[in-house]
Amino acid sequence: MTASTYTASGRGGDLLPSGYLSTQGNQIVDANGNPVRIDSIGWNGTAGPAGSALQGLWAASYESILDSMKADGFNTVRIPWTDVNLNAVPANTPALGTIDFSQNPDLKGLTTLQTFQKIVAYASQIGLKIIFDHHNNEGSGGQQANGLWFDSGPGTNGTDGSGHTGTVTAAKFQQDWVQLAQTFAGNSTVIGYDLDNEPTSVGKINWGQGGPTDIKAMYQTVGNAIQAVDPGALIICEGPQFYSPPPSGSGMNSKVAAPEGDLTGVATNPVVLNAPNKVVYSVHEYPKEISAITKDSGTAAIQRYNQVWGYLVSQNIAPVWIGEMGASMKSSDSKAWASTLLGYMNGAYGAQGGPTFSGNQQPVSGSWWVVGPQSDNPDGTQTAWGPGHYRPEQQAITDQMLFKPASGGTTSGTTTTFGTTTTSGTASPNATIVTGSTGSITDAQGKVWTIAGGQVAVNGTPDTLTSGVIKLAYVNGTVWQENSADRWGAWNSATSVWGPTNGTSTPPISATVEAISTGSTTMIDGTIAGQTTSQGATVDLSAPGTAQVVLGSTADTLTFIGMSSVSLTAGTANAVVTADGGTNSFVAGSGTLDVTGGHGADAYTFQAGDGLLKIEDFSFAKGDTLTVDKSLQAGFSQTSDGHGGVLIGFGTSGHGIDLVGVSSIQASQLHFV
Repeated sequence: MTASTYTASGRGGDLLPSGYLSTQGNQIVDANGNPVRIDSIGWNGTAGPAGSALQGLWAASYESILDSMKADGFNTVRIPWTDVNLNAVPANTPALGTIDFSQNPDLKGLTTLQTFQKIVAYASQIGLKIIFDHHNNEGSGGQQANGLWFDSGPGTNGTDGSGHTGTVTAAKFQQDWVQLAQTFAGNSTVIGYDLDNEPTSVGKINWGQGGPTDIKAMYQTVGNAIQAVDPGALIICEGPQFYSPPPSGSGMNSKVAAPEGDLTGVATNPVVLNAPNKVVYSVHEYPKEISAITKDSGTAAIQRYNQVWGYLVSQNIAPVWIGEMGASMKSSDSKAWASTLLGYMNGAYGAQGGPTFSGNQQPVSGSWWVVGPQSDNPDGTQTAWGPGHYRPEQQAITDQMLFKPASGGTTSGTTTTFGTTTTSGTASPNATIVTGSTGSITDAQGKVWTIAGGQVAVNGTPDTLTSGVIKLAYVNGTVWQENSADRWGAWNSATSVWGPTNGTSTPPISATVEAISTGSTTMIDGTIAGQTTSQGATVDLSAPGTAQVVLGSTADTLTFIGMSSVSLTAGTANAVVTADGGTNSFVAGSGTLDVTGGHGADAYTFQAGDGLLKIEDFSFAKGDTLTVDKSLQAGFSQTSDGHGGVLIGFGTSGHGIDLVGVSSIQASQLHFV
């Protein structure tokens, strides 16, 4: 196999190589046949009506926005378009998006399609790739309400389902796609065309059964028309979304609901195009808080993935690209969803029927929604437009999507060259811990261990048998890794395998504190002001300011690993803490403690003070318990917190417990001790 050359993106990821992509079994491969991973991000704005502009151009140049995506580790940008807006000139209004022409002088007077040409040209300069997706016909925003890719002619009622008179027939839809494809024909910066965004069951869609709403037939007809003018690009086919099982005779499994997109019909009736090895299938995955998918994490979600789309990968039928995925990552629901989905994409659930990857294979590709700051969930990846301003809670997830070549290539820029040589240097101290994509462990043989794209990397070479890796630990001369399913495995240098086979839930370090920061004070390796913290220790955050405490983060954070007991005094500081298991005792003082528990039963103890304890994952169903200082019992009361949770008061203003997402609680459910 011919080697490919890769250039560094940001966050330890790599850009895609030059040239078009193709498919090979369940893999997306480059021109040399080497597997790659499309790690993309959405850029919204042009999914609206005529005159709509890409978002953020009122605040930054399009070049700086593209630069920000690359710096955040992405290698591809997914950009939406609508039939009504493709050839329109941006109206430059607040409702449709303004453009600061002092920062974007070369966009003045251009149509949307001409603007796309500018975007593609600069993306090519910096090494990013582009995927265009047809979002709707009349600019109604997200998914088209009539569930279809057209809104006029047979199969429709003459509207788009949102009150707009339909103007786009099936033939016009194809014509517009061909116009866009002709514009970028032969330009391998544009690697794919996502033919229709989120078709739904409302359109009475079938898969390969004929008629005007046969979506499989549309994918073949329109796909072949595009290939006639631009044969190099991937043709991306989304499964139609069915929140209830499709009817019998639809060409899809009538016993399976597929709210993310139904690809069950592909098994026996795949999309076949004139130019082979160009079809990629796609679904959209969001947590319940965005998608209303009730079973969005854990075993139930894994089983649905297996049936709806995962089988295409695990059975080596075809590649799947998660064309949209995203969340603010502020709630326990979104965190559980992300843990399950990223673990599945990265091969962590093979024992439950999910896909696994070996050799130089790449995990499932995905596209995060959405770049920039947004006013609602999923909030966007940034707090301001342009490079920087990234949200760390989202980066912790998108870092697990990065493309890291496994073999068959060399790298240029700032990434490493493949090899297995060891490096010289002193071994890392015992109990060294690495989380995320920063930091490293050096073992006794001089090998450097890091986390890259959710995989363990040794001297820069990823171990493709690992996935969903969130933490490394160096304990008594052995390197350990923890995956997103909270399973630990140890590297056996004699046999060169990780063990035990299915991992262990017992951490190699029973109790430690990685780092504490409050104001300008930082604790490293469990020591602050001469005080060593250990199991059952008390950590005092009495310094003014804000301490952000998040499991698995690095700088300026407090992380408890495997603690069976935590006692935290906040004093005047505000703190956000993640603590898993055991008896967790919190004194809010005059500050606010925002607590997110772990995966199992948690025991919370609230003592007297003037602050507010906010618990984000309290659940009687999983066995959480809440103990309150007996001196507070007389003033007990409960009211709504205004956000769907219950606020427990104890007779003192600004003093109490906010149980987020718990609608009511009985006094008998509290323990007063």
